[in-house]
Amino acid sequence: SRGASQRTMAGEGSNAGKLGHERVRVPVPENSYPGQLIDVVTAENRKFSVKVPHHEAFVDDTFEILVPRLPESMYTRRQRSTFILRWLKVAFPTVVVGFIWLLEFINLLVHEILRPELWSPVYRVVGYSLLALQVLSFARMQLTHPGSPAASWVADAVAEKEAAQVCARSGVLLPARAGYVFSSGVNVLFLDHYCFWIGIPIGYRNRRFFVLFLFWSTMLAAYMGSLSLVELLHNQLPSAYADRFESAISDAGGAFVQLTPLRHMPEVVAKPLSRGLRYISPASSPLIHLAIALQEHGLTVLSAHSVLLHAVAVINLTAAVPLGMFSAWHVSLVLRGRVSVDPKDDSYDLGALKNWRVVFGESWLGWVVPIISEPAGDGVHFEMSPRRAKQLAGPLRVGGILDADAAGCLGEMKAPEKME
Repeated sequence: SRGASQRTMAGEGSNAGKLGHERVRVPVPENSYPGQLIDVVTAENRKFSVKVPHHEAFVDDTFEILVPRLPESMYTRRQRSTFILRWLKVAFPTVVVGFIWLLEFINLLVHEILRPELWSPVYRVVGYSLLALQVLSFARMQLTHPGSPAASWVADAVAEKEAAQVCARSGVLLPARAGYVFSSGVNVLFLDHYCFWIGIPIGYRNRRFFVLFLFWSTMLAAYMGSLSLVELLHNQLPSAYADRFESAISDAGGAFVQLTPLRHMPEVVAKPLSRGLRYISPASSPLIHLAIALQEHGLTVLSAHSVLLHAVAVINLTAAVPLGMFSAWHVSLVLRGRVSVDPKDDSYDLGALKNWRVVFGESWLGWVVPIISEPAGDGVHFEMSPRRAKQLAGPLRVGGILDADAAGCLGEMKAPEKME
């Protein structure tokens, strides 16, 4: 179906092609005939639609089919790694995450280590709290398995006691709203998407931590960028070189007046106006800070702080904008009962509060702090919106498929080209 196809493609990339295919044997159904299109289930409980071959291909009432080879689960591979390598994979899964931690280190360097005068305790408590919430959200997101169907559910799905979709490419049986991610080798419950920025699938059990990580990262970037901007724009500089900065800015401002139409204005107007424009003039360059520091102290901690202060202001505020937009989009998806891989599907929209609890659970504390809390439901069965339920004229029947668009249509899922 349309929804199932989108969900099963999440995060696949070219992994399915790289893994190749493997041959497996399946039993010949009774009363079947050559050329008949049938559904077969492999020993791994994967389901495919194939054509029955001629009798010459039968061996002990079985025949051979070619199916995609599945990768090993990333969580299994992680557990097999050495202790150090395992935690390196958790902390630095991608280059993007490495850049995030580098930015946080530079923030700490500029506002805590190199700054001659520490910020007030209130500012420091807020900064460290935001950092702790960001790191904790990331850790919970990385260490929490997104959730996979239990073996009992798979057995019931094979026996047609549970309604199931079938992944068109892997043959894996899927509950409603689930998806198979080739990149991770995981059948993910309530699949939202595969995030290549952080290298993990986002699903039923870790989606709330992902949203919290985005939110607290946005807040931290905005906060650190704002501190840097305040320090630059309002001269809240360490007293060690604040006076020299003012003197240099005044000199530069006077020079700026001579290079602009301000020189034709009365001094009483031109001088204050030039000082107001100083931060869009060449005087606002990091070089002015560097020059002051070098003149007074040479290449020291003070000069490093001066240059890095400009860098963190720009980087943090620049990062806060896309992070904020991304965070707002994911929050809106949660509130509307939708997922990233199929954002137009409103079949499970139960209203903002119910939708929120499906992902974040009942505890309001867990809504803002990444503590131990469980999302609502079991990740397998979901209540449909009244509008969608009315369209279906009743719930999905157990042990089969009533509606192709809601639960996946096996008739639309063609066998791989190399299947025999």
